[in-house]
Amino acid sequence: MKHMGKVVILSTGILLGSTYAPYAELGINTVEAATATVKFAKTSYQTTANLNMRSGAGTNFKSVMTIPKGKTVTSAEKTGSWFKVSYTYKSGGKNVTKTGWVSGSFIKPVAQKAPAVTKLSTTVKVPTTTYQTTTNLNMRTGASTSYKTVLTIPKGKTVTTGEKIGSWNKVTYTYTSKGKKISKSGWVSSSYLKEFYQYSALKGTYFFTKGTAKLHSTPDTKKAAVSSAAANNGLYSTQKVVNSVGETWYRVSFQGKNLFVKSTDVNSLAFTTFAKTDFKAAKDTYVYQSHGNAYTKLVKIPQGAVVSATQRIGDWVKVSYAGKTGYFFSKDFTTFKAPAETKITAGTQLTTSAVYLRQYADTSSLSLGMMPKGTKLVPTHQTSSGWLKVTWNGKTGYVYKTFLQQEAVKETKPVVNFTEEKVAASTHVVTANLNLREAPDSGTAVLVVVPKDTKVVPTHETANGWFKISYSGKSGYVSGKYLTQEDPEVIEPPVVEEPVVVSPPETPTVPAENPSFTEAQIAAADYRVTANLNVRSTPDATIQNVLTQIPVNTIVVPTHKTSNNWFKVTYGGKTGYVSGSYLVAIAPPVVEEPPAAEDKAFTEQAITKATHLITSNLNFRESADSAATSFGVIPQGTFVVPTHKTSNNWYKIVYGGKTGYVFGTYVQQVKTGAPVDSREGYQFIDVRTQSNVTAAQINNYIQLGARGKPSVLTGKGQVFIDAGNKYGVNALFLAAHAVHESGFGTSTISLGKYNLFGFGAFDLAPFVGAYRFESIDANIQYIAQELKATYLNPANWKFKGYHLGYTTKTMSNTRINESSEGMNFYYASDEKWGFKIAQHMTNMLPFDKAYYSKATANTSIPAVPGKPAGGDIFPEISAIAKSSLALVTSKGSTATVRTLTAGTKFTMLEKSNDYWVKLSVDGTVYWTKSISFASYSSYMQVLNLGRVTAASLNIRSGASTSHAIIGSYSLNDYVHLVLKADNTLSMDSSKTWYEVKLPNGTKGWVSAQFVMRELIK
Repeated sequence: MKHMGKVVILSTGILLGSTYAPYAELGINTVEAATATVKFAKTSYQTTANLNMRSGAGTNFKSVMTIPKGKTVTSAEKTGSWFKVSYTYKSGGKNVTKTGWVSGSFIKPVAQKAPAVTKLSTTVKVPTTTYQTTTNLNMRTGASTSYKTVLTIPKGKTVTTGEKIGSWNKVTYTYTSKGKKISKSGWVSSSYLKEFYQYSALKGTYFFTKGTAKLHSTPDTKKAAVSSAAANNGLYSTQKVVNSVGETWYRVSFQGKNLFVKSTDVNSLAFTTFAKTDFKAAKDTYVYQSHGNAYTKLVKIPQGAVVSATQRIGDWVKVSYAGKTGYFFSKDFTTFKAPAETKITAGTQLTTSAVYLRQYADTSSLSLGMMPKGTKLVPTHQTSSGWLKVTWNGKTGYVYKTFLQQEAVKETKPVVNFTEEKVAASTHVVTANLNLREAPDSGTAVLVVVPKDTKVVPTHETANGWFKISYSGKSGYVSGKYLTQEDPEVIEPPVVEEPVVVSPPETPTVPAENPSFTEAQIAAADYRVTANLNVRSTPDATIQNVLTQIPVNTIVVPTHKTSNNWFKVTYGGKTGYVSGSYLVAIAPPVVEEPPAAEDKAFTEQAITKATHLITSNLNFRESADSAATSFGVIPQGTFVVPTHKTSNNWYKIVYGGKTGYVFGTYVQQVKTGAPVDSREGYQFIDVRTQSNVTAAQINNYIQLGARGKPSVLTGKGQVFIDAGNKYGVNALFLAAHAVHESGFGTSTISLGKYNLFGFGAFDLAPFVGAYRFESIDANIQYIAQELKATYLNPANWKFKGYHLGYTTKTMSNTRINESSEGMNFYYASDEKWGFKIAQHMTNMLPFDKAYYSKATANTSIPAVPGKPAGGDIFPEISAIAKSSLALVTSKGSTATVRTLTAGTKFTMLEKSNDYWVKLSVDGTVYWTKSISFASYSSYMQVLNLGRVTAASLNIRSGASTSHAIIGSYSLNDYVHLVLKADNTLSMDSSKTWYEVKLPNGTKGWVSAQFVMRELIK
C-alpha cells in the first residue's frame, strides 16, 4: 500500500500538471544534467542485463544496487538517456522498493496487456447518497483492483454515489486545485465508505406539524417510527441534520424524548406579540402544557369563558387561566370585544322570566347562574348592545334588557273623551319605562312597555296631553309627561338666498352641510325672477358678496347651474350667481329648424348606437326637412338613440312608435345610466319599501359572486333584512349596494376595515382614510341609517329622489343636472351606478311589478349617525410636517399647546375615524385635527408606512426565502418599514426585500412584492 500510495501521488501530480523535485529523504544530490528532466506517464520497463541503479543520472554517481536481468521497473522521469526507476523485490519475506537512476540503454518497455476483467454483477442504480471515506482510498476506472487508479481520495473526504456493482460504488469526488473546483468520477470499494450525516446547530426554532408526522430515533427511515404527532403540534429544535440521501431532519424534544422529524412534515413558526386581546371559547376546550393537543391538558376552559392574551405562535395562543399557564387552540375561540357601557340610574327591576346571568354582555358568554323569574335587580350600567350590568348572589354579570321590567309609571288618569291633532314630525325621548296604551287613558289596555331612553316620533297629540306613537309594530298612546323633545338635529341644507329686504338687514343663512359645489353649463333658457334678488360673486349667501340686485319679474338667461342650486347670470353689466329658489323657468318655445332648402336631396349614414339628449322642445318630422310633416314635439330632456345621421345634420330616431327625424343642433350625445325605453324595474322603485327577499337568496348570490375568495359578507343575508326592517330601507337594495361597492365582500377596505361602502375613503388615501368599523353587522346598520337620514330625506341636501336613478354627463364628463336624478346624483360619479345596483337586485330576486305597485314606503327619518368609534393604530411610523400643525394634549381639545412647524419630524401613532391624529414629538404625545386626509400630502410626508397585500406574509431573518421564518403578517396589517439615516428605506441590494421592525423591537425582512406603501403621494 505504501508503494501504491507513492505511485498515486506521482500520478496525481502529473494529472494536475505539477513538477516534483527529487526526494530529499533519499539523499539525492542535484547534478548538472546535459538536458532538462522530462516527465511522462508512468511506464513499465524490463532490464536487458544486470543493471546498476545509481544515486544520480550518470556513471559518476554511486551505485545503489544491481538489478538482475529480466526484472521489471517503472519510470515516469528521464534526463537525457538516464531513467529514474523504482524496483520492488522480496527480502526477508517483505517487499522492498528502491528508487534510483539507470541507463536507458539496458531497459526496454514491457508490452502492455489488457487487464484481466472479472465478470461482475450488473450495475444497479441507487438513490443519490453521500459517503465519507474511512481511509485513503484509490478511485479506479472500473469496479475492481485490476483497473487503473485515477487518484487517491484522502481519508475523511465526502463523495456522492448513485450507482454500484457488487461491493464497488461509482462515486464523484470534488476537490480544489489552484483555486478551482475539480470533480472526478470513478469506482471505489464500498468497504471503505460510511454514510455521511451532516449535523449542524440550529438557533432554537419551533416547528409545527403539517399533518400527522412520524418521529424517528435517527434522522432517517431505516427504523420504524417510535412516535407520531398529529397536525398543528409544536416541536422545539436546536439541531439540523442532512442525512446521506440529502433529506433534512430536525432533532426535536417531544414528550421527554429527543427524536427526529423530517423537514417536509413541518413548518417553522415564531412567536408574535400583539395588543392585549380577549378571546371567548366557542366550545369546551383546554389549556395545554405546550403548543399542541399532544401535550398534557392543564385545565378546562368552558364554552363562553373569556380569556386575555398578548402572545401566540401559529394557531396556539399563550394564556394564563385558573392559575395555569399554557396554550389554547385559537380556532376553538373567537375574538371578543366587550360593548361600550354607560352608567345608568334605573332603580329596582324584576326579571320577567328565569334568565341566565352572563359573565359578559353576550348570549354565548359563560353563565354565572340562572336567576328565577321575579328576581329583583338594580342595573348600574347599560351596554351599547342593550345589556344591563347587575349583581346577583355576589356575582356581577349581565342580563339583556328585555328580560327586566320596571314597574310601570302610574299616569294621572285623564279625561276619557279627547280630541287629537296631527303634529310635525320630531323626535322625543321616553324618560321612564312607559306603557303604550290602546287609548289616551291610563285605564285602557297596555299594548307594550316602551323602555326608558327610547326615541319615538309622535304623529298626533291629544287634548289631554297624550301622544300617538308606533313602537315595536304596535300603534297606541303614551302620556306626554314622560316624553321630552330631543333637540332637533340640524340638517344643513345647501345655501339658500333670501329676497332682498330693506329693513331689517338681510340675515345670512346657515352654510350648507357640504359648502363645496360644482358648476355645469346649461342650455340657454328664460327664467323669471320671483322676488327682488341679490346677484352674488359666489353661490353663497353667508358672506357679504352682493354685486347688484335684480328686480322682481325680471327675465334672465342663466348660463350655468351649480350643484347647490344657484344659477350664473349676467345683469346690469355684472356676472354673478342667484339662488334658484327665486327663479321660475319659462317653458321654451319649440325650436324651429332651418328653412327647407330648394334642393331637398340628402344622404344618410348608419351610426353607432349611442344615447343622445334632446336639449330643447323639438319637432319630430317625417323626413330630414323643416318643411316635412311633424309627428309632434319631443320634450326637452328626452333621451333618444339615433340610428342614422343625414348629410344635412338631421338624426333618424324612433320615438312614440314612429320613425322620423330631428334636427341635430338640438341633439347632444351624452353618457347616462337612464334607460331610453322604460322606467320599470328596481332602478326606479322607492327604496323605502320593503322587499320579500330571503336571507338564503342573498347568501347564495354572495357565495356565487365571491367565487371562493374570502368574503366578509358570507352568511350576512339576515343582517341586511334586519337593518332594512329597523330603518325602513329595502333590504334587497342594501344587499345589492354592499355587493356592488365591496366586490361581494372581497374588496381590500371591506376585508381590512369591515367597511363595505368605502365611507371616509379619499382618492389620495383610500385605505387609511376609510372608516374602520367594529364589525360587518355594525357597518350594515350604519349604512342603512345613513342612507335613510340623508339621501332618502327630502330635507337633506343629498336628496334627489327616493329611487336609485342615474346621472347624465356630457362626453367631457360634466354632469347635466337637469337630466340626472335619484341617489345616483350625489352618491356616485359612475353614471350607471343605479343601473348596476338594480342589476344585482334582479340577479338575487326578479323584479315583481305587481308587488311594488302596491308596496308602502316607510317615511320615518332617523338621526344622521355619527362617525363610528375606532380608527387605525400605526406601528410608530415616521413623518415630517409640511405645514404648521396645531397640537393639543387630548383628542377633542381646542387649546393649542404647541405648533409643529414645517420640516419637523414626528411619529404618527393613530388615526381615528373622525380624523384626529395621535402623534409623538420628542417623546411627548399630542393630538391634532390639522391634517386633512383628502390632501394629506400638503400637511405631512409619511416615510415608512407599509400595508400587507397577501393573505399571510412571512417575516424572515434575512433578505431571501432561504432564511429562517421568524414571524408573519396577516392581510392588511400595517408594517413598520425600517429607515436608514438618510430617511430612505432599508432594502436589500436587489431592492426586492424590505427590512421591517416588529412591535417587540425585533427586525426582519419581508418580500416587497407583498407590501404596499401607504400615504406616499
